[in-house]
Amino acid sequence: MNCLKCGRETPAEQVFCEECLLEMEKYPVKPGTVVLLPRNRDTASPKKTVKRRVLSAEEQLKISRKRIKALAVAFLVTLVLALLMVYPSALYIQSRQLKIGQNYTAITSTTPLSDAAEGNK
Repeated sequence: MNCLKCGRETPAEQVFCEECLLEMEKYPVKPGTVVLLPRNRDTASPKKTVKRRVLSAEEQLKISRKRIKALAVAFLVTLVLALLMVYPSALYIQSRQLKIGQNYTAITSTTPLSDAAEGNK
């Protein structure tokens, strides 16, 4: 028979090997406590292999189209959010900029500039 904890061979009447028994003595369990024991390793079922389903070309195309649509929607949403963040700040900057000639006043003179320059001589 094999040890239920580690799987080593034990005498026919023992459930656990000597090393496992010594280790279990360090951590005593109160009487009446339910203890779940692992399955006997001799009768363990073989591991199940997962078989992947092979998709046809039509199914792969359908899945690819769904992914492309989802990516396009995500891109557009990101673009709209970016524009919503940039546009108000651009309007604010534009409203704060001075227009050409805003701080200047026009001087009207009846004398031409050349006459005024000669008069200063």
